[in-house]
Amino acid sequence: VEDALVPPPFEVPRLCFVDARLIFAYSDTLLTTGQSGRARNAVNVAYLVKEFIPTSVDKFVKYIHNSNTEPCVLLDMKAEEIADFLAFTQHVQYIKTGGQVYISDYQGMHSLYFSSVYLHQTR
Repeated sequence: VEDALVPPPFEVPRLCFVDARLIFAYSDTLLTTGQSGRARNAVNVAYLVKEFIPTSVDKFVKYIHNSNTEPCVLLDMKAEEIADFLAFTQHVQYIKTGGQVYISDYQGMHSLYFSSVYLHQTR
């Protein structure tokens, strides 16, 4: 945005994703698979581990719910603007990926953090 010849006709909020990882715990039991008969460990448990978001004076806001692509109705004008911007980014993601992917479940604290879930549509 800073290098653009003409700024966008709207304010681009400064947001960031929380860092998240999948952690798999494997069982000690070996399983044989298919015709090859090769042994492998099975995933016993999977965990989604997210970056800790410190508490703040800002209230936690759900911008876009993961079961609906429409922005949530919010009372705060700043939160409404962020939700509208995030809805715009969903449209761009969907178009740029040929309808394969968009990010949903945007939530966080006013312009500090938001977390999300990646959705993938199979054809």
